[in-house]
Amino acid sequence: FAQMVANADAMETAWAGASYTVPSTLPTTGQADYTGTLLMATNVAGNETQMAGNLAMSVSFGSDTISGNSSGFRDEANTALNGALAMSGGALHRTADPNSGQTFTANLTGSLSEGANTYQIISALGGNFLGAGQPAATGALVGVVDLNGVNGLVYGGFVAEQ
Repeated sequence: FAQMVANADAMETAWAGASYTVPSTLPTTGQADYTGTLLMATNVAGNETQMAGNLAMSVSFGSDTISGNSSGFRDEANTALNGALAMSGGALHRTADPNSGQTFTANLTGSLSEGANTYQIISALGGNFLGAGQPAATGALVGVVDLNGVNGLVYGGFVAEQ
């Protein structure tokens, strides 16, 4: 967990101050793959659990779609969680203003478990590309979680690079 958080912090520091990529300048052909870290927390009945996982995104500029997943999750006690979150419905938004909106969005859903706890997550991920040539992406995640039949919230952020 601590190493994933450190990796995310290092990427965020490296891209601090970088301008958003203007969506209208995104390529209209080709593909780019991004890897990074997803940091999230669940809040169920007032109890917060922090988690970190590896994020993989594949952007198809020709079809304006995004796919991917997040796996290898660990909680703040560095306990491994089984399962993964799958990305679906991913889309580029070429007319978005990255200063007030999101250049891309996707659903991120799945199940993570550890011991007797199973987290069913349904969330939306959205973000923007950074820099000339879109070498990085960053954004947020928000949604709902069902923890062993009790509903709560899930929220967090991500950073990834080509």
